[in-house]
Amino acid sequence: MALVQLSALIPLALFHRLAAAPEAVSTSEVRLTFPAQASQGMRMGKLDGAVAQFEAEAFRETYLDELRLAILEATIGSKDKDTSTEQGIGEAFANAYTFEFSATLAGLPLASAVLGLPLDEFLDRALDPACNAFFLNALVVDARRGGTEPPYHEFAVQIHDDASLEKYVSDKDTRVLAETVAVLYLNDVAGGGELEIYNDSALYDGRGVPSLESQIERAVKEECGRAPGGADEADTVRHCEGSVVDRLLGIRTLARLAPRKGRLVQFDGSYSHAVRLVASPKDGADTSWEVPRVSLVLEQFAFPEEVLRRIPVIKSVKDGQPFCASPKLRKRFLPSDGDPREKGMLGLNATDFHECMSLRSESGREPSYRFCMQNAAFHSRLSPHPDEL
Repeated sequence: MALVQLSALIPLALFHRLAAAPEAVSTSEVRLTFPAQASQGMRMGKLDGAVAQFEAEAFRETYLDELRLAILEATIGSKDKDTSTEQGIGEAFANAYTFEFSATLAGLPLASAVLGLPLDEFLDRALDPACNAFFLNALVVDARRGGTEPPYHEFAVQIHDDASLEKYVSDKDTRVLAETVAVLYLNDVAGGGELEIYNDSALYDGRGVPSLESQIERAVKEECGRAPGGADEADTVRHCEGSVVDRLLGIRTLARLAPRKGRLVQFDGSYSHAVRLVASPKDGADTSWEVPRVSLVLEQFAFPEEVLRRIPVIKSVKDGQPFCASPKLRKRFLPSDGDPREKGMLGLNATDFHECMSLRSESGREPSYRFCMQNAAFHSRLSPHPDEL
């Protein structure tokens, strides 16, 4: 579809943003990243009309290393035992190692104890105080694994929306997409691995416009045909498919962010996105660069009370089974049959929490979600001291 036709379907400001976006480049070349500069004084949830923004060197290097090693042990540590780690996040993640943790605001302070990961420092910085339900997972991809299904040969994670808690929403008028998505990169890679954010959701305006993926699939079929049996010809078709994907994504790419150690990214959950393949080191290069790309992703939602009442306070899954590093928390929240015992907010006063977070931020103090949780949990059935459970 020509860009001039798109202008009739999307808001004018978004059209100008698309028109100014860099064209797609060959996958063999360096892809431009944008925004190129870190944001000044980034506050989670305050995008001010931007699609994405980031803060560089947002955490101590020792903390990043500790968190990265803990995630690798929790993900690749089990994957190497030939155990499936795909827990229903979707086909887009079939090529990545991961785990699932979801919670309402009442259960979020227990994330570290449930997963056995040092998450509190990350959550203090990554939490959007306007949200009340969360989905957390680690994403670990490496250069040794190929791309996803054709025609997305150059992607480690295919185009998808962040709507991981959609199954709890029955009202068709309730937003199912994340309000804010926070991503923390825990190491550098040799190249590639960029997060790309696309204008896709803006196309759904009731006029019957096909989705971005549908347009790509149609163009690939028309321009590349079916892959023949010969290896050389198959490579030609593969290259054709990659070129079509790059061309069509080029005019829809709103942001492209490279993984950099300590980079904290937030983006508007309204938009679809994908992750490019991690590049292999070139011949003769330092092989120490052939390390997995490790990131931590927090999808953040703002649901009405009737939806929150259906969401488990805590749900944790790894290797397709309920997982909890704390026996006490497992007994309370995650019985062996996999059906979480407690749901909703456990009497937590979300208004008190949001006000506490805002006051601390406005006073110049670093917002502390654990401090504000203790304040809001005074009349709650949730202990303000998770270790005492």
